[in-house]
Amino acid sequence: MGQGAEDAGGYEIDYDPAYEGLRHGEPRWANETPVSKMTTQHVKNALRTARSLAGNCSFSCDDDKWEDWAEILDRELASRSQRNQAKSKLPRVQETRVKTPVRGSKQQMKCHCGAVYAARTADLKRGWAKSCSKRCASIRREYGSPAATKIK
Repeated sequence: MGQGAEDAGGYEIDYDPAYEGLRHGEPRWANETPVSKMTTQHVKNALRTARSLAGNCSFSCDDDKWEDWAEILDRELASRSQRNQAKSKLPRVQETRVKTPVRGSKQQMKCHCGAVYAARTADLKRGWAKSCSKRCASIRREYGSPAATKIK
């Protein structure tokens, strides 16, 4: 890519990272990140950008460059989806989760709206958890509805 006229002393070459990225053995988006190391969302966004630029270029050489990028990124997405399908066919190993300790005992309560919920006993002793939600708590404050009742 050059600018200027030949009779004015030649062309001044502009640096274009998109062209440089295509020249590497492994394509690099914006001459930084190899396409294989990009996240899937990054590849999708780059593909959308390349397709948009391919349709809006004023020079045919730029159009070819962005079409090449769109093809490379499209192939990368296709290969990733094939790898994901192959992984999904493998049997899954169940993870063992570490149980978190229970934070106090709970009491079943029935709100004035009719909803049943579990409230921590410690919260009830503090005067909290007298409604099933913030909405019901505000209704209770505004209109004087009764507090929730314990269910045995």
